[in-house]
Amino acid sequence: MGLFERLLGTREPEFNERVWLTTRGKLADLIGQVRADQAAGIYPVTAAHFRGTLELLCDALEKNGLPYHLVESTAAFPTHLVANDCGRVGILVLLSAAIPTSAVSSGPSRPHGGSPPGVRVHLAEHYPLPPLDRLVLSLSGLWSLPMNFTCHTALDEPWLAPFRVERLLQLLERLGNDEQSVLSHPYLNRYIRKTQQTIARQVRREQVCRTCEEWMRVNMPRAR
Repeated sequence: MGLFERLLGTREPEFNERVWLTTRGKLADLIGQVRADQAAGIYPVTAAHFRGTLELLCDALEKNGLPYHLVESTAAFPTHLVANDCGRVGILVLLSAAIPTSAVSSGPSRPHGGSPPGVRVHLAEHYPLPPLDRLVLSLSGLWSLPMNFTCHTALDEPWLAPFRVERLLQLLERLGNDEQSVLSHPYLNRYIRKTQQTIARQVRREQVCRTCEEWMRVNMPRAR
């Protein structure tokens, strides 16, 4: 990317990766991050790709006494989010399929300099294929507020299981990491991206599913 693009702010947004050994640890971390955002005056938006994960996310919010507004369809999607709206109806919870695909073509918004984020999007999972992750990142082109993005990943998620994650888990545990440890390392980021790319090369005609486990069973039967 050249200097001209950087000056105009066309750099694509990226996820801040927070990786956990287990889904239980991941969800607890997400709730903790949401609470921290609220305390700092940042509006937390949460999102999930699979409806099964969306249900787990909503259940976790309810158990922790955090009110939320659920958006499951494009028709209900708030295309204009302004600071005065943030927090008025509770945490916004999105199914990623509800995000208008027009947001992708509009491109990322210009950066907001050194301004602190007004909105932080917490994605509860990566999708096995990259496009839906990019759809979540495209929210920066829809909402005219300073934003950043965090993705919470658990190494026990079904889409990672066939790709040597067992060996990685054993190594991390030997190094003293446990369910209470958040993992952040460029190697883990590369592992996630490489796994998505590997799956993308093998899936020719995707079938949409309710859970990640079902998605792998239907779309990657040979990887089981």
